[in-house]
Amino acid sequence: RNTRELKINELNDYKLNKNSMYQTNSPLRGLGGIYKNYKHMKQILRTLTVFSALILTSCYLQAQEQGKIRVGADIGMILPANGIGLSGNLDLRYNISNKLSAGLRLGSGGMMKNMEVLMDGSGATVTVSGHKSYLATSDYYFTKQYSQFAPFVGAGAGIFKIGNVYAEMENGENVDITAGWGTKFTVGAALRGGFEFDKFRLAMDYYLIPRTSLYNILGNEIGTASNSYMNISVGFYIGGGRWGK
Repeated sequence: RNTRELKINELNDYKLNKNSMYQTNSPLRGLGGIYKNYKHMKQILRTLTVFSALILTSCYLQAQEQGKIRVGADIGMILPANGIGLSGNLDLRYNISNKLSAGLRLGSGGMMKNMEVLMDGSGATVTVSGHKSYLATSDYYFTKQYSQFAPFVGAGAGIFKIGNVYAEMENGENVDITAGWGTKFTVGAALRGGFEFDKFRLAMDYYLIPRTSLYNILGNEIGTASNSYMNISVGFYIGGGRWGK
């Protein structure tokens, strides 16, 4: 009998302690509230997850839209005559329509071109060139509805700041060209084509730039140098929507 009364008392104490979790003055009141609302919280989290997925999906399917601004950047490989170089560009565009954008393109690059080895193999000649460009550009896209693949063609025109230095080097010789570095401003144009996939871009550009002064390593003008070149670039953009709507 004593054992039975002890168990009854323990059961009553358990019920009392359990109910005390929900009393206002109990330090465990917060834990009890969390326990009571656990299923409700799961429903809220499930709803938020579905809602977030719908938002991400709608952003993913949003096409490039008229009236929006987009910003892009790319790096490229310059392919001049008998040479190679690197380039970098920044784009700021406004979407005139869903298929046409226009804006400003800022670029810079450096290259070695017209490289030739002397007949006797004792050295080589090279023209070192660097430039900055400020172009107004426009691209037209041949995209189809629901497609993330968007081929394009474009063109641009603007101002180039270019320097060309001619150097002759013997085998193992280091040549300082900084003294001969002179720059000239000129106008030029660009033709381009490529494609965009989602937010990424692959393009081929051909820059049509007039000849400018050529200097030797002492800073003396010795003639002119050709400046036109081809550039292959990869890049990305942000803003303006996405292809695929």
